[in-house]
Amino acid sequence: MSQKHFFTLTTLLAGISLSLVAWQSINANVPRIWAPFPFWLFLVGMLIPSFLGTKLFILSIPALAMWIWNPYAFLGKPEIPARSFMLFFLLALLSILHNIIYWSYGMKYQGGVHTVAVIILNFSLIATLALIGLKAWRKPAFPLSLGFHWLLFAWFTSYAFPVFGELI
Repeated sequence: MSQKHFFTLTTLLAGISLSLVAWQSINANVPRIWAPFPFWLFLVGMLIPSFLGTKLFILSIPALAMWIWNPYAFLGKPEIPARSFMLFFLLALLSILHNIIYWSYGMKYQGGVHTVAVIILNFSLIATLALIGLKAWRKPAFPLSLGFHWLLFAWFTSYAFPVFGELI
């Protein structure tokens, strides 16, 4: 297998695995620690009319987003684009604000254990992304870049903006 094919296959498989993260995030009927109902997936699910392909469409969004956001991964580029760092910092800031604003709703509707656990997982993923990003910035490498992007979209698809509060 050529190096070009390796990068393409690895990037495709990484993106496809994000569909599993999306499925895990919304697979329960109510928010759970392992299925935090990310707000944006919940909103898309509510806005799209219910028909056979809705769930498949929702589950494909994270993979498509990662591939569109960083098409250079298919070429094996080792550097993380500056826009990816900017996206991470913006999402991290908004996620922290989201957790602060909706803390009381989470405590009321999901309970203390759920709310605290989801917020700890969220902050742990933010810290992990920051560490991977720093390491990749200092010494660019394809695995670090792909790992950063995969974790960025996995985090966004799971714990970045969990639904805290009453479900419709």
